[in-house]
Amino acid sequence: MTEWTVKPGDALRVFSPKGDPRDPKTDLSQAYIVPDPFTLQPSYLSDFIATPPFSVTERTKLVSVLGKEISDTLYEQADRAINELVCTIALDNRLATWKSIESQLQLILDTCATIRKSAQDLISLTSPNIIDASVTRGALSADQLVKKMLLDQVDPQEYALKVHLKGITGPCTKALADIKNKIKKGRKPDTTFRLFLLRLINAMNAEGLEIKVPSNENVFDNVHPTFSFIIALLDIGVEKGKAAIEASALEAKEKQKAIKALSQYRKSTRSIVHYLRDSPLK
Repeated sequence: MTEWTVKPGDALRVFSPKGDPRDPKTDLSQAYIVPDPFTLQPSYLSDFIATPPFSVTERTKLVSVLGKEISDTLYEQADRAINELVCTIALDNRLATWKSIESQLQLILDTCATIRKSAQDLISLTSPNIIDASVTRGALSADQLVKKMLLDQVDPQEYALKVHLKGITGPCTKALADIKNKIKKGRKPDTTFRLFLLRLINAMNAEGLEIKVPSNENVFDNVHPTFSFIIALLDIGVEKGKAAIEASALEAKEKQKAIKALSQYRKSTRSIVHYLRDSPLK
Protein backbone atom coordinates (compact mmCIF):
# COMPACT_ATOMS: atom_id res chain seq x y z
CA MET A 1 0.00 0.00 0.00
CA THR A 2 2.90 2.34 -0.61
CA GLU A 3 4.65 3.79 -3.63
CA TRP A 4 7.99 2.81 -2.08
CA THR A 5 9.97 0.21 -3.99
CA VAL A 6 13.44 -1.22 -3.41
CA LYS A 7 16.14 0.51 -5.42
CA PRO A 8 19.95 0.17 -5.31
CA GLY A 9 21.33 2.30 -2.50
CA ASP A 10 18.13 2.33 -0.42
CA ALA A 11 18.46 1.90 3.34
CA LEU A 12 16.73 -1.31 4.41
CA ARG A 13 16.05 -3.33 7.51
CA VAL A 14 15.61 -7.10 7.38
CA PHE A 15 14.15 -9.07 10.26
CA SER A 16 12.57 -12.44 10.93
CA PRO A 17 10.10 -13.32 13.68
CA LYS A 18 12.04 -16.54 14.22
CA GLY A 19 15.48 -15.08 14.87
CA ASP A 20 18.31 -12.92 13.64
CA PRO A 21 18.37 -12.95 9.80
CA ARG A 22 22.17 -12.59 9.95
CA ASP A 23 22.39 -16.00 11.59
CA PRO A 24 22.63 -18.75 8.91
CA LYS A 25 20.51 -20.99 11.14
CA THR A 26 17.55 -18.58 11.04
CA ASP A 27 14.60 -19.71 8.95
CA LEU A 28 13.99 -16.98 6.34
CA SER A 29 10.76 -18.43 4.95
CA GLN A 30 9.05 -15.47 6.58
CA ALA A 31 11.60 -12.65 6.53
CA TYR A 32 10.55 -9.04 6.17
CA ILE A 33 12.31 -6.25 4.29
CA VAL A 34 11.18 -2.74 5.21
CA PRO A 35 12.42 0.75 4.29
CA ASP A 36 14.48 2.62 6.83
CA PRO A 37 12.89 4.68 8.30
CA PHE A 38 9.76 2.53 8.30
CA THR A 39 6.38 4.13 7.52
CA LEU A 40 3.47 2.90 9.64
CA GLN A 41 0.70 1.59 7.40
CA PRO A 42 -1.30 -1.58 6.68
CA SER A 43 1.08 -4.06 5.02
CA TYR A 44 0.99 -7.53 3.52
CA LEU A 45 3.44 -10.18 2.37
CA SER A 46 4.03 -9.64 -1.33
CA ASP A 47 4.19 -13.33 -2.18
CA PHE A 48 0.83 -14.34 -0.69
CA ILE A 49 -1.04 -13.58 -3.91
CA ALA A 50 1.06 -13.33 -7.06
CA THR A 51 -0.38 -12.07 -10.33
CA PRO A 52 1.36 -13.57 -13.37
CA PRO A 53 3.57 -11.35 -15.56
CA PHE A 54 2.16 -9.92 -18.78
CA SER A 55 1.61 -12.53 -21.47
CA VAL A 56 2.65 -12.04 -25.10
CA THR A 57 -0.99 -11.41 -26.01
CA GLU A 58 -1.36 -8.78 -23.29
CA ARG A 59 1.87 -7.06 -24.30
CA THR A 60 0.73 -6.97 -27.93
CA LYS A 61 -2.57 -5.40 -26.88
CA LEU A 62 -0.87 -2.73 -24.76
CA VAL A 63 1.59 -1.82 -27.52
CA SER A 64 -1.34 -1.51 -29.93
CA VAL A 65 -3.22 0.78 -27.54
CA LEU A 66 -0.22 2.99 -26.76
CA GLY A 67 0.98 3.06 -30.35
CA LYS A 68 4.64 2.49 -29.46
CA GLU A 69 6.97 -0.07 -27.92
CA ILE A 70 6.96 -0.40 -24.12
CA SER A 71 10.13 -0.86 -22.06
CA ASP A 72 10.64 -3.76 -19.67
CA THR A 73 10.91 -1.23 -16.83
CA LEU A 74 7.42 0.07 -17.53
CA TYR A 75 6.08 -3.48 -17.69
CA GLU A 76 7.70 -4.25 -14.33
CA GLN A 77 6.20 -1.16 -12.71
CA ALA A 78 2.78 -1.90 -14.19
CA ASP A 79 3.06 -5.48 -12.88
CA ARG A 80 3.87 -4.13 -9.42
CA ALA A 81 0.95 -1.67 -9.53
CA ILE A 82 -1.47 -4.44 -10.51
CA ASN A 83 -0.12 -6.82 -7.86
CA GLU A 84 -0.47 -4.20 -5.13
CA LEU A 85 -4.02 -3.41 -6.23
CA VAL A 86 -5.00 -7.09 -6.23
CA CYS A 87 -3.30 -7.93 -2.91
CA THR A 88 -4.77 -4.94 -1.10
CA ILE A 89 -8.28 -5.81 -2.25
CA ALA A 90 -7.92 -9.56 -1.70
CA LEU A 91 -6.43 -9.21 1.79
CA ASP A 92 -8.80 -6.46 2.87
CA ASN A 93 -10.18 -8.47 5.80
CA ARG A 94 -6.71 -9.52 6.93
CA LEU A 95 -4.95 -6.17 6.73
CA ALA A 96 -4.66 -4.17 9.93
CA THR A 97 -7.09 -1.25 9.90
CA TRP A 98 -6.15 2.29 10.89
CA LYS A 99 -8.49 1.84 13.88
CA SER A 100 -6.69 -1.31 15.04
CA ILE A 101 -3.30 0.40 14.63
CA GLU A 102 -4.64 3.37 16.61
CA SER A 103 -5.76 1.02 19.40
CA GLN A 104 -2.35 -0.66 19.48
CA LEU A 105 -0.53 2.67 19.76
CA GLN A 106 -2.90 3.83 22.52
CA LEU A 107 -2.31 0.55 24.39
CA ILE A 108 1.45 1.19 24.30
CA LEU A 109 1.01 4.75 25.58
CA ASP A 110 -1.38 3.60 28.33
CA THR A 111 1.07 0.87 29.35
CA CYS A 112 3.92 3.41 29.48
CA ALA A 113 1.77 5.62 31.72
CA THR A 114 1.09 2.63 33.98
CA ILE A 115 4.82 1.83 34.13
CA ARG A 116 5.61 5.42 35.12
CA LYS A 117 2.94 5.36 37.84
CA SER A 118 4.16 1.97 39.08
CA ALA A 119 7.75 3.23 39.16
CA GLN A 120 6.69 6.25 41.19
CA ASP A 121 4.77 4.00 43.58
CA LEU A 122 7.79 1.67 43.93
CA ILE A 123 10.08 4.60 44.74
CA SER A 124 7.58 5.79 47.33
CA LEU A 125 7.45 2.32 48.89
CA THR A 126 11.19 1.68 49.00
CA SER A 127 13.04 4.98 49.26
CA PRO A 128 14.24 5.65 52.84
CA ASN A 129 13.96 9.36 52.08
CA ILE A 130 10.17 9.07 51.74
CA ILE A 131 8.67 8.26 55.15
CA ASP A 132 4.96 8.07 55.92
CA ALA A 133 4.32 11.32 57.81
CA SER A 134 1.25 9.87 59.51
CA VAL A 135 3.27 7.33 61.51
CA THR A 136 3.15 7.95 65.27
CA ARG A 137 6.40 8.73 67.05
CA GLY A 138 8.04 6.28 69.42
CA ALA A 139 7.91 3.10 67.27
CA LEU A 140 8.96 2.01 63.79
CA SER A 141 6.10 1.48 61.36
CA ALA A 142 5.95 -1.35 58.81
CA ASP A 143 6.92 1.19 56.17
CA GLN A 144 10.00 2.25 58.17
CA LEU A 145 10.96 -1.33 59.03
CA VAL A 146 10.87 -2.50 55.38
CA LYS A 147 12.78 0.56 54.16
CA LYS A 148 15.39 0.05 56.90
CA MET A 149 15.79 -3.58 55.81
CA LEU A 150 16.23 -2.57 52.16
CA LEU A 151 18.67 0.17 53.08
CA ASP A 152 20.84 -2.30 54.98
CA GLN A 153 20.72 -5.16 52.46
CA VAL A 154 20.53 -3.53 49.00
CA ASP A 155 23.68 -2.21 47.34
CA PRO A 156 23.22 1.56 46.78
CA GLN A 157 24.38 1.10 43.18
CA GLU A 158 21.52 -1.32 42.59
CA TYR A 159 18.99 0.85 44.36
CA ALA A 160 18.52 3.44 41.61
CA LEU A 161 15.34 3.12 39.56
CA LYS A 162 15.38 4.79 36.14
CA VAL A 163 12.55 4.69 33.63
CA HIS A 164 13.24 6.22 30.21
CA LEU A 165 10.22 5.87 27.95
CA LYS A 166 10.40 8.99 25.78
CA GLY A 167 12.07 6.96 23.04
CA ILE A 168 8.89 4.87 22.88
CA THR A 169 6.21 7.42 23.71
CA GLY A 170 7.56 10.07 21.33
CA PRO A 171 7.20 8.12 18.06
CA CYS A 172 3.93 6.51 19.22
CA THR A 173 2.37 9.87 20.09
CA LYS A 174 3.41 11.29 16.73
CA ALA A 175 2.08 8.25 14.85
CA LEU A 176 -1.18 8.36 16.81
CA ALA A 177 -1.76 12.00 15.84
CA ASP A 178 -1.06 11.16 12.19
CA ILE A 179 -3.50 8.24 12.23
CA LYS A 180 -6.26 10.31 13.85
CA ASN A 181 -6.11 12.56 10.78
CA LYS A 182 -6.43 9.53 8.50
CA ILE A 183 -9.58 8.23 10.18
CA LYS A 184 -11.50 11.50 10.49
CA LYS A 185 -15.11 11.31 9.49
CA GLY A 186 -16.11 12.41 6.02
CA ARG A 187 -15.79 11.28 2.44
CA LYS A 188 -12.56 9.38 1.89
CA PRO A 189 -10.92 8.84 -1.50
CA ASP A 190 -10.23 5.31 -2.69
CA THR A 191 -6.63 5.15 -1.51
CA THR A 192 -6.04 1.75 -3.09
CA PHE A 193 -7.03 2.96 -6.55
CA ARG A 194 -5.23 6.25 -6.04
CA LEU A 195 -1.94 4.44 -5.32
CA PHE A 196 -2.48 2.21 -8.36
CA LEU A 197 -2.81 5.27 -10.62
CA LEU A 198 0.08 7.03 -8.88
CA ARG A 199 2.48 4.16 -9.56
CA LEU A 200 1.42 3.99 -13.22
CA ILE A 201 1.75 7.75 -13.69
CA ASN A 202 5.22 7.83 -12.11
CA ALA A 203 6.36 4.90 -14.26
CA MET A 204 4.94 6.45 -17.45
CA ASN A 205 6.44 9.86 -16.68
CA ALA A 206 9.83 8.21 -16.19
CA GLU A 207 9.45 6.84 -19.74
CA GLY A 208 8.64 10.31 -21.08
CA LEU A 209 4.95 9.47 -21.54
CA GLU A 210 2.73 12.43 -20.66
CA ILE A 211 -0.76 11.54 -19.43
CA LYS A 212 -3.29 13.50 -21.49
CA VAL A 213 -6.55 13.63 -19.55
CA PRO A 214 -9.67 14.40 -21.61
CA SER A 215 -12.06 17.15 -20.60
CA ASN A 216 -15.59 16.35 -19.50
CA GLU A 217 -16.93 17.46 -22.88
CA ASN A 218 -15.03 14.86 -24.90
CA VAL A 219 -14.49 12.23 -22.19
CA PHE A 220 -15.87 9.49 -24.44
CA ASP A 221 -14.43 10.76 -27.73
CA ASN A 222 -10.97 10.08 -29.12
CA VAL A 223 -9.05 9.88 -25.84
CA HIS A 224 -5.26 10.16 -25.95
CA PRO A 225 -3.30 6.88 -26.28
CA THR A 226 -1.71 7.37 -22.84
CA PHE A 227 -5.16 7.54 -21.28
CA SER A 228 -6.33 4.51 -23.24
CA PHE A 229 -3.17 2.72 -22.04
CA ILE A 230 -4.20 3.20 -18.39
CA ILE A 231 -7.71 1.91 -19.10
CA ALA A 232 -6.29 -1.15 -20.91
CA LEU A 233 -3.87 -1.83 -18.03
CA LEU A 234 -6.71 -1.66 -15.53
CA ASP A 235 -8.84 -4.09 -17.57
CA ILE A 236 -5.94 -6.52 -17.86
CA GLY A 237 -5.14 -6.11 -14.17
CA VAL A 238 -8.68 -6.98 -13.12
CA GLU A 239 -8.66 -10.19 -15.16
CA LYS A 240 -5.16 -11.19 -14.03
CA GLY A 241 -6.12 -10.41 -10.44
CA LYS A 242 -9.29 -12.50 -10.51
CA ALA A 243 -7.30 -15.50 -11.76
CA ALA A 244 -4.59 -14.95 -9.11
CA ILE A 245 -7.18 -14.72 -6.33
CA GLU A 246 -8.90 -17.89 -7.52
CA ALA A 247 -5.55 -19.73 -7.41
CA SER A 248 -4.57 -18.30 -4.01
CA ALA A 249 -4.73 -19.81 -0.52
CA LEU A 250 -7.65 -17.58 0.48
CA GLU A 251 -10.75 -19.23 1.88
CA ALA A 252 -13.70 -19.70 -0.48
CA LYS A 253 -15.72 -16.84 1.03
CA GLU A 254 -12.72 -14.55 0.89
CA LYS A 255 -12.15 -15.39 -2.76
CA GLN A 256 -15.75 -14.69 -3.64
CA LYS A 257 -15.74 -11.35 -1.85
CA ALA A 258 -12.35 -10.33 -3.28
CA ILE A 259 -13.27 -11.18 -6.87
CA LYS A 260 -16.52 -9.22 -6.55
CA ALA A 261 -14.66 -6.21 -5.11
CA LEU A 262 -11.94 -6.37 -7.76
CA SER A 263 -14.54 -6.49 -10.54
CA GLN A 264 -15.82 -3.12 -9.36
CA TYR A 265 -12.42 -1.61 -10.18
CA ARG A 266 -13.23 -1.81 -13.86
CA LYS A 267 -14.16 1.85 -13.44
CA SER A 268 -15.88 4.11 -15.93
CA THR A 269 -13.84 6.45 -18.09
CA ARG A 270 -15.36 9.41 -16.31
CA SER A 271 -14.36 8.01 -12.90
CA ILE A 272 -10.75 7.58 -14.04
CA VAL A 273 -10.78 11.15 -15.38
CA HIS A 274 -11.88 12.33 -11.94
CA TYR A 275 -8.96 10.60 -10.21
CA LEU A 276 -6.38 11.76 -12.73
CA ARG A 277 -7.53 15.37 -12.75
CA ASP A 278 -9.10 16.10 -9.37
CA SER A 279 -7.33 13.81 -6.89
CA PRO A 280 -3.98 14.95 -5.42
CA LEU A 281 -1.84 12.33 -7.15
CA LYS A 282 1.50 13.50 -5.75
